[in-house]
Amino acid sequence: MSVRIFNLAAFVFLIQVLFSSCKKNEDFGSPIVTILKPSSGASFAVGDTFPIQIHISDSKQITAVGIRLLNSNYIPAGHGVSSTFSGNNTVINAQYVIDNVNLVSGNYYIAVTASNGHHETNAYTLIHINELQKVRKAIYLISSANNFSCQVLKIDSLHQPSISISIPGDYAASAIYSLGNTLFTIGKLTGNFNGYDLTSNALLFSKQSAASSIPTFMNLFLENDVVYVSWYNGNIKGYNKTGTQKYEVQQSGYFIPDAILKNDQYFFGELYYPTVHETRIGSFYLVSGAAKQERVIDMDLKNMFTLDNGHLLLFGNDTVSGQGKIEIYNETGNGIIQLHTVPTGLLNNVVQVDNTHYFVAHSGGIYLYNYTLNGLTPFVTGFPVYSLTYDDLDQEIFACSGNTVHVYNSSTASFQYNIANTDSVKDVRLLFSK
Repeated sequence: MSVRIFNLAAFVFLIQVLFSSCKKNEDFGSPIVTILKPSSGASFAVGDTFPIQIHISDSKQITAVGIRLLNSNYIPAGHGVSSTFSGNNTVINAQYVIDNVNLVSGNYYIAVTASNGHHETNAYTLIHINELQKVRKAIYLISSANNFSCQVLKIDSLHQPSISISIPGDYAASAIYSLGNTLFTIGKLTGNFNGYDLTSNALLFSKQSAASSIPTFMNLFLENDVVYVSWYNGNIKGYNKTGTQKYEVQQSGYFIPDAILKNDQYFFGELYYPTVHETRIGSFYLVSGAAKQERVIDMDLKNMFTLDNGHLLLFGNDTVSGQGKIEIYNETGNGIIQLHTVPTGLLNNVVQVDNTHYFVAHSGGIYLYNYTLNGLTPFVTGFPVYSLTYDDLDQEIFACSGNTVHVYNSSTASFQYNIANTDSVKDVRLLFSK
């Protein structure tokens, strides 16, 4: 009998605790949140600042309020704003800046979360955001008169260059990350690997060249916000705009990498093995950087492009004859298919228009390659072209030849204008709004 009395007493005590707990929680209801501004369906553009007005009430006291921008899948798409509050009936006014320049046009939500320390309430209002329009902000020339210095020159509205940045050392390659307003450059024998802020022209970081008769850097490739650099010592590394390393290929044997490429499947590199005098194309896993496979090729690669998940389009010069040629690398089968030869003379550089059309810089001019037709036709000939840059926005092709940049309409081949410089122009780089 005593055991039953004890169990009954315990049961009554448990009921009292639960009842007390429930009553205590009832004292703290959820906040009531009403979004007054912006109105549902309001439209804004990337870069806009707009007012947010929120009415919040609660039976007790509001302790915290957070404001977020969410995409249509309720995933954060912009920065958050949070504050601590005291009171139980208040109107909050805030300003929100749409500063995520990567946003695409579509519907988004302004999400408000209010908490009283015990419960929270979420409220949403639908808005439409128009993406940032792409515009060309600047044209830059990279020029050099010797192996000890090069210059970055900005072109004005009259197509006249003026010096923006002077870079010690020689020049090998460069790229512009438009969203970050960042210029990356590498030298070969004496030039460093540099990152520059194109808003202030300030040096963001610099990785030193060995400054010897052996190169330090070989090539670079920009993908989104990471620039990948191939080093003569065999390293292939990726860096962000501050120079922080984000990726590294693992060597399985000594090679000298040159042309490099990253796509959604793998990282690729042109690999020269000096001990056996072989040039190979190698693929590496994106996450680990570990080697996947290699294939001997008989060309000095200038550029490679992704055709689809299993194939790359290769442009370069035959390692024996020097004849320019175009090939396909089948990554799935690790094989090579020869497509087309280039007229006598060196193939110097290639830019992609789309998956079908490619402009080829050649010692005899510019050629247009049509992959679908496997046809190579003259675009503009009669002078050597060492480097090309394609502007898909204004449909212009920039051809570097000696001290001059010739600019043509990429659709009609009609001459647009020249940019004259005092020294040899190595490359043209374009800065866009995104």
